[in-house]
Amino acid sequence: MCFVLQVFSDFLLASSGPLRCHVTSLVTKGFLASAQLNGTRWRGNLILETDALAGEDPMLRASLLALSLALSAMPSLASAEVPPLRVMELSRQLFEAGQAARDPLLMVTAARLRKGVSLEAVARAGSAGEAVEGAAPLGWEEMLEAAEAAAGEDAAMLSVIGDIRASATKGVSTGPVYSISRLEGNKTDTYQPFPFDGGKYAEVYVEGARDSDLNLYVYDAQGMLVCADTDVSEVAYCGWRPAESADFTVMVENKGAATNRYSLMTN
Repeated sequence: MCFVLQVFSDFLLASSGPLRCHVTSLVTKGFLASAQLNGTRWRGNLILETDALAGEDPMLRASLLALSLALSAMPSLASAEVPPLRVMELSRQLFEAGQAARDPLLMVTAARLRKGVSLEAVARAGSAGEAVEGAAPLGWEEMLEAAEAAAGEDAAMLSVIGDIRASATKGVSTGPVYSISRLEGNKTDTYQPFPFDGGKYAEVYVEGARDSDLNLYVYDAQGMLVCADTDVSEVAYCGWRPAESADFTVMVENKGAATNRYSLMTN
């Protein structure tokens, strides 16, 4: 079983005795690494696999579970150190990894991260798509339901799921906003230019249905490409820091043949 440790500030991960942890993957696009953790400082988003869990030690398992959830809820995650829409992207990646591995802890951590980001719904649509109402394609509630199904009779995991479900959400959002659109296959939505403040980190994140392919492009007022995310995925993220306050044009391309329902999030 894999445990996700969100380490967004230096944290000493010490191991001793039978507890031997090794990094199986860094949760960043296209970057894989492996290393031994033994009293070593790491900074990043780590997925850890523990050899000690093979013995199903209840006390050890509970301790690791608590450590993982504690780290995933570190205050620095909600600070400006980690942009909120990057957190949304990370939560989606973790959830899909959890589904593939049938790992409820990955799904729980994804839900915990997603619930910690406050978004406000707005009505907007691109040139080729249609604005639709409703929740985002994937909410933290759905993530917890999937984790619950995967947890089976695991009392410790079910308890954590219940705690996260009952925890309070943030109040009225003053940050990122999202809209939901429906876009036919092989078409591109071009949005009216969005204003972004100079010197502040700007984010655009697109999230669609599973097994789809969405591309994201951001252009400045002169028509120059500022950022693009075109890998084969149902999610796409762009982040940049404008030198001065200006309007930027966002384009969302549905590379698939089927109609896709997606959310567009901006800060």
